Amino acid sequence: MSHKKIFGLLLTGGFLLAGCSLLAAPATPAVTPSSAPTLAPTSLPAPTQVPTAAATATLPPVITATSVPIPTQAPTALPTQAPTTAPTKAPTPVPTTIPGAIPHFAAGSDVTLTQVRMFSKTEGWAVGRNLKLDPNSEHILRTADGGANWQDVTPAQKAGTGSTESGPALQAEAFFLDGQRAWAGFSPQPGSISSVGSIWYTTDAGQTWGISSTLSQGSGTPEYFAPGPITFLPDGKTGWLLVHAGAGMNHDYIYVFSTADGGVHWDLKVDPMDINKGNMMGCYKSGLGFVDASRGWLAGTCGGVAAGVLLFNTKDGGGAWNAVSLPAPSQAPNILTAGDEVCGSQPPLFVSAKEGFLAMTCSTFDQAKASQTWIYATTDAGATWTPRLAPAATGNFQFINASEGWFVGGGQVFKTGDGGKTWAALTKVTWAGALPSFIDAKTGWAVALSGQEPNVQYALVSSANGGITWTLIKTKVK
Repeated sequence: MSHKKIFGLLLTGGFLLAGCSLLAAPATPAVTPSSAPTLAPTSLPAPTQVPTAAATATLPPVITATSVPIPTQAPTALPTQAPTTAPTKAPTPVPTTIPGAIPHFAAGSDVTLTQVRMFSKTEGWAVGRNLKLDPNSEHILRTADGGANWQDVTPAQKAGTGSTESGPALQAEAFFLDGQRAWAGFSPQPGSISSVGSIWYTTDAGQTWGISSTLSQGSGTPEYFAPGPITFLPDGKTGWLLVHAGAGMNHDYIYVFSTADGGVHWDLKVDPMDINKGNMMGCYKSGLGFVDASRGWLAGTCGGVAAGVLLFNTKDGGGAWNAVSLPAPSQAPNILTAGDEVCGSQPPLFVSAKEGFLAMTCSTFDQAKASQTWIYATTDAGATWTPRLAPAATGNFQFINASEGWFVGGGQVFKTGDGGKTWAALTKVTWAGALPSFIDAKTGWAVALSGQEPNVQYALVSSANGGITWTLIKTKVK
């Protein structure tokens, strides 16, 4: 199991089209998604659903499983409007290839996409891999034809060494802001210090990349240094980075960095060696989410070691953090105080200056009891949160505004038109969907998953009718 599966990925903030990958709470005290319980059908009250005829979307045999683990990596998000402000400093071009750099895939090669984010009917980004051509590293890719052909635009990062049962040793952590601007970090496996200590950035669709100043390791020597979730506000200047530095005894030691110049320089905000930040080092952290340059949230789970759900809030841009509580859902009023509940959260994703969503998934150590997910909504920039029952026990969701959203889980695709208060079942599917990527009410993509680790299969699918039917896309490198 790679550290990317253990530590998760990505978060978003600002005026963004929001999407989220829901956390499946573990069934043992070890805080890793690999120990998640088998999710039983929910016995909690179902949400009110708009009646609709459910079609069945079936893909070729490569993706025919009906139940697979939902990955913990969280997605990137789209802006609601094209930002006009570029980073304060254009990338200093770095040669596309240097000795020891990740080799680009040759034209015509097959490529497996594990994450996709589209910004128009033709343009988008992806993280992908081909274990036969490059078993050691994940790649950054870009399409200009809707997802059939992809250009390998991976920056000149030093290649990884070796691979694991679930994929390359060097995992790509990326944030895609629009069709031109993106940031990428490359995370090594836990257990060793690596030279991965900078973040790449591009303002020209990956044709050239700049590299940030070296990230500080603070006042001590970490167990490892693995850049994780990256997020930016729509201005393209203000962003944050979570770095995992060690784990053990229900601890996830982290650094938090911020930037005000588009990722050229990163300032250390949280040092895991700082005793004043000790309350933040317990429990697994799933990511960060910000609504503006000051206010943000740090989410995660304690894996059942402590009751409730892990959630911290900052009001000074990431320097000081305080624990905050969520209101209990009406369907389960004791779920955040019961000792046998394992609840985990994902960071909030904002679609406007005031409106956003975050997810909480709860399960128990009793396999006979149901798991359930709630999507919390805010209309006051996170001052208050209202829980709304999700249409399936676990899954992934995206909102393109405060009303319209999709949820993929439980072998179905659902849609809401009222901010998640009610959900309509659109279609049954024989695959589990990673984060959907809709650009409007009709046009969307998703990475479909089939099988169990370490043999998960991936395929890119798209919809032109709002998620009712899906078409398989054969992906190639151009």
